[in-house]
Amino acid sequence: MWLDADDTLDEDNRQKLRTLFAGLGHDLAAYLMRQHSFPDAVSNAALVVDQVKLFCHDPRLRFEYRIHEQILPALLRLGGVVRTTDIVIHHSGYQNPQLRRRKLERNQRLLLLDQAERPDDPLTLFNLGTLHLDLGRPAEAVAFLRRGLERVPAGYSLLPRLHGLLTCGLYRLGRKEEALAACRRGRVAYPDEGDLLFWEAQLLGERGDETGAEASLRRLLSLPPGPALACLDPGIHGYKSRH
Repeated sequence: MWLDADDTLDEDNRQKLRTLFAGLGHDLAAYLMRQHSFPDAVSNAALVVDQVKLFCHDPRLRFEYRIHEQILPALLRLGGVVRTTDIVIHHSGYQNPQLRRRKLERNQRLLLLDQAERPDDPLTLFNLGTLHLDLGRPAEAVAFLRRGLERVPAGYSLLPRLHGLLTCGLYRLGRKEEALAACRRGRVAYPDEGDLLFWEAQLLGERGDETGAEASLRRLLSLPPGPALACLDPGIHGYKSRH
């Protein structure tokens, strides 16, 4: 079991964790827990991501990547199983704006080292795209995200999120028609992806197509939130879309 220093569990979730520990076997398994990041001071957006926080103690399992480290690739290569839980962990690491900026700059340095070693790795390209959006550098983000979409294998869990981030980067560059086209390419493969429906509604609304925007939002609000392996803004399935 691993936690960041700025992760916390309330009493209800500690009890769920105790129950999970008590029922563990000896199989090659990992357990997803949902990390809720509190809204940061810059974007004011909360984020949710499902992370493998607990996995079997096996010397063949090793974390990969210098930043946003991953244990799941090693587990899957060995034929292990991934199980979901309803345990929620709260994360507070990006609420201070100065600390947030320092963390982003540290992450950039480490991601570029990973990029030098694995220039076509889709996870590194995804993280570099996300990072440059957070740093306010959308042109660089778009370049990384396009490369990520070119290199990501079919069925990869990051694919829908890559489409959404590319849409965001193009929008921030003022290239709204390109953003809408990128969003719709994503929706061809992932018609019920919440992030893409939300972007489609915003772009259609700004184009003056209020009927189309309303249809996208109503569709979004009719759907339950999907898995958050690649990060999710929970507001789009609720108050943001209703607003």
